[in-house]
Amino acid sequence: MDFLDQVKKTAADVAQKVGQKSGELVEISKIKYEVYDLNSDIKKLYTEIGKNVYALMRRDELPEEVSMKCEIIEAKLAKIEALKRKEKNLKQQITCPVCHRECGKDDAVCPYCGADLAVEVDAEVIAQSGEEL
Repeated sequence: MDFLDQVKKTAADVAQKVGQKSGELVEISKIKYEVYDLNSDIKKLYTEIGKNVYALMRRDELPEEVSMKCEIIEAKLAKIEALKRKEKNLKQQITCPVCHRECGKDDAVCPYCGADLAVEVDAEVIAQSGEEL
């Protein structure tokens, strides 16, 4: 009976971990989709800005509409960066400070270029806590 109890416990543990990982994958997919939508919005705004700028060049005028669209783009770009940081955190990754490739949070050195990652981990932990360097 002890063996069957152990098998049941192991199966339950595996099922829980699989559920957790699939939940993480769903969250990562949602983030990627939101980033895609934001990038699409930005491309539309770039097109509108281009049309406005062209019209302004023809009339030698600058409407407030152009600066407002630029501000919207800046806000969307900031949100994209925040979403990418959230995705990286969910994936348990950090960015190498030298080659800028994604590495595991537990890596002491970058597997691609050999750079020391301890400094990068400390900077990311401080950034997430809101402290200043």
